[in-house]
Amino acid sequence: MRKSLHPISALIIKKLEGTITPLEQQTLDQWISASKENKDLFEELSDEYRMSQDLNEHSEDKKATWAKIVSMAPELDEAPVKRIPWMRYAGVAAVLLVAGMGVWYFAFNNNNKVSVAKTNTSHYKNDIEAPTGNNAVLTLADGKSINLDAVNSGQLAEQGIMEVVKQADGTIEYRQAAEGTQQSAVTYNTVSTNKGGKYKIVLADNSVVWLNSVSSLKYPTAFIGDERVVELTGGEAYFEIAKSTLPGKPGVAPKRRPFIVKLNGMQVEVLGTHFNIMSYSDESSIKATLLEGSVRVTPVPVSGGAPVARHSQLLAPGQQAVLAGKAITNGEKSPFKIVEADLEETISWKNSVFIYPNASIETIMRDIARSYDVEVEYEGGRTDEKFNIMGVPRNVPVSQVLKILELTEKVKFEIEGRKIIVKKV
Repeated sequence: MRKSLHPISALIIKKLEGTITPLEQQTLDQWISASKENKDLFEELSDEYRMSQDLNEHSEDKKATWAKIVSMAPELDEAPVKRIPWMRYAGVAAVLLVAGMGVWYFAFNNNNKVSVAKTNTSHYKNDIEAPTGNNAVLTLADGKSINLDAVNSGQLAEQGIMEVVKQADGTIEYRQAAEGTQQSAVTYNTVSTNKGGKYKIVLADNSVVWLNSVSSLKYPTAFIGDERVVELTGGEAYFEIAKSTLPGKPGVAPKRRPFIVKLNGMQVEVLGTHFNIMSYSDESSIKATLLEGSVRVTPVPVSGGAPVARHSQLLAPGQQAVLAGKAITNGEKSPFKIVEADLEETISWKNSVFIYPNASIETIMRDIARSYDVEVEYEGGRTDEKFNIMGVPRNVPVSQVLKILELTEKVKFEIEGRKIIVKKV
């Protein structure tokens, strides 16, 4: 007799196999629409190409992988598979990752073999839940601060000709308050996120910005003049830039108005595109990653002065500009290193998952510290090993993330209050 699966896991498997009934489809649709995390997870599991690529990259021996999984979840071996070869593995992924089960996850060690385990927090003194809320503050032009978790949706303030409106989903949006009025002076607002925070902003030109934890964006409440300029004063942000043009003369094509992001050591100029910028003070480099469109990155001396135009670099989709040391000289050599980016890793924070392909423990723990608002301490030295962790949700207790890292048998952890102690094995 076939053993029972988690109800939603079973429905996802049936959907991928093409055997789901209309009533079951209705139940699955309700689960998918219940949260963005559910929707994103289902779309990921339904992507045949991505699933097959992940398995090809991270499992050299699928039979051994499957045997390991079945030894810990025998009911999976009895799941019917009628169509495509990768279906069995997609079904496993569904069972392991579906929100609500909370106990099974994929973990990849440095030898690209898959380990699977049930998370067990018994050896930790305590656990730390994932932060709730947006943990963000809006600072208005007059210096007034608004805790964005503490206010209801609706109009929050008037800034010049713009209304600041909080949407039902928490997003801040800037809307023109009165038609035909003009704003002569530029006023600025700032949104800052604390540890564990993340926030979405719709700017006055309809460009959309997502801020990661411990990040701050300063921007004009309305864009005046030939350029749209914002400043990422720290942290990380993902941008989707709306196209904007300047009024042209009769018979002359309108001129595009560039969008410029300024940050410490770099300037990113855009016409219309999707890109990510990472500029944390505790990281060794600034990274600008292009997902769609075209951007030009230009170094800026951190000691002051204008952008160094002769060192500008034009990025193509999938490329990343890395500025090591966050400082440049006015020498002849460009300070940028242009590399091919892992786009899923780059925007994993925006998609609410942890993805670390070939990362150091320090890189991972810095992210965990920002995401969970914890202190990290190392005891007994630091391992030089690299870690490959794929697709762990960011809304789980920190113990579940740590347990997956411990599966590599390279590190162990202790949790004391809000401090995580990392020990080399």
